[in-house]
Amino acid sequence: MKITKRNFVVSILLSLVTCGIYSLYWMVMLNDEIHNIYESMYPEDLGTTRVSGALLLVFTFITCGIYSFYWYYKMGTLCNKISKNSSNFDLIFLILAIFQLPIVNMCIMQNIENNFFDEYEF
Repeated sequence: MKITKRNFVVSILLSLVTCGIYSLYWMVMLNDEIHNIYESMYPEDLGTTRVSGALLLVFTFITCGIYSFYWYYKMGTLCNKISKNSSNFDLIFLILAIFQLPIVNMCIMQNIENNFFDEYEF
């Protein structure tokens, strides 16, 4: 399992400099890495919730961005289980996506991933 610890400030700056292209790459990487973390923590659910990063982009483009709302909600449920606290990331991510603040969602996901990285020393 490959997990990359990223500085989300650098990721935001790269997203701005590349006019959003890096944010698509970041979204794909977060998708794959958070699914890998989830599947390592809950092997009994192996493959039941996984959508590849490439399909994520395809579905998002085909639905003109509507699929991303569903994806943020589903990533929130995974982040709830990974972070092991009683947060409602699923609702937080959905509300932030509705108000056109997905970059905040991605920063929160990256923070959860970085915390997991630090805790288990990958």
